Formats: sequence, structure tokens, C-alpha cells
Amino acid sequence: MKKRKPVLWLLAGALLLAGCSQTEAQSTVTTANAETTAREVLEDLYSAGAQDSADFEDALAQSSTNESALDDYLTDKVGDKVSGEGMAALLDNRVVTRVLNAWPSTEVTAQEVDLEPLGSTTDTACQYSYTVTAAPEGEDAQEFTGQIGLELVDGVWTVTALS
Repeated sequence: MKKRKPVLWLLAGALLLAGCSQTEAQSTVTTANAETTAREVLEDLYSAGAQDSADFEDALAQSSTNESALDDYLTDKVGDKVSGEGMAALLDNRVVTRVLNAWPSTEVTAQEVDLEPLGSTTDTACQYSYTVTAAPEGEDAQEFTGQIGLELVDGVWTVTALS
């Protein structure tokens, strides 16, 4: 009987190590999904079609009588990847107007998105500082910087903060 105990301890240790490496791999995949969502949202926000300036101005004007006009415009732009809290931060920090003010009525493309993790990243929350390089075709690019925060809600990464 004494000979079995070391075997059982070795087996238990091996199972524990296998479980830890799976958790680490799952955490890496989860964080990668957060980065993908952050990049997609930033690309959407820092890219614009020639009509986007006019559409934003219309939504802004309509928002005085139709509260959902601005939300509808932003939802069309970034889809369901941004929470209500994130939409409020997006508007409060005027992130959506950065490209529109730099190049009104011009097609603009986000060319590069760099993310740097801020603080501790968990399986359910991530925060990054970002630099987005954007420009119309044939013009000098500008860099836009800020911070983006995401939370994992019901298995989906959602932007909850943006500056």
C-alpha cells in the first residue's frame, strides 16, 4: 500500500500541472480575443467614409429631438462591440470626431493600430493604451492616442471605456 502513495501523488501533481497549463493557454486566447476586439473598434472609429462627417452632423442635430439618433449612428459605426457605458465615454471624450475633424468629408483609413497593455489584465477585463495611425490615401498620416478598456460579458469582449 505504501508503494501506491508516491504514484498517486505523482499522478495528482501531473494533473494539477496539466490543469494550470490549460488555464494559462485559455487566458492567452481570451486576452488575444480582447486585443482583436479593441483593434476592430479602433479601426472602425479611426476610419471614415466621405459621407461620415455629414452623417455625424445629421445625427448630432437630430439628437436634440431624437435621443437615439446619435446612438444609432455610433452603433452603425462600431456595431455591438461597445457597451452603453463605452458609448458614453466615446462621446464624452470626442473620440468619434478626431478623424472627422482632421479630414472632414474625406475617406480615411486606419493604417496601423498599436496596443500596449495597461496594469493587470485578467480573464474578464483588459485595458490598453493605443496609438492609431490614420490618413486619407496619399496624405501624411497622423497618430491618435488614447486608452481603451474592455470587459468580458457573456463570453463576448465589449468596449466599456474609451478616451
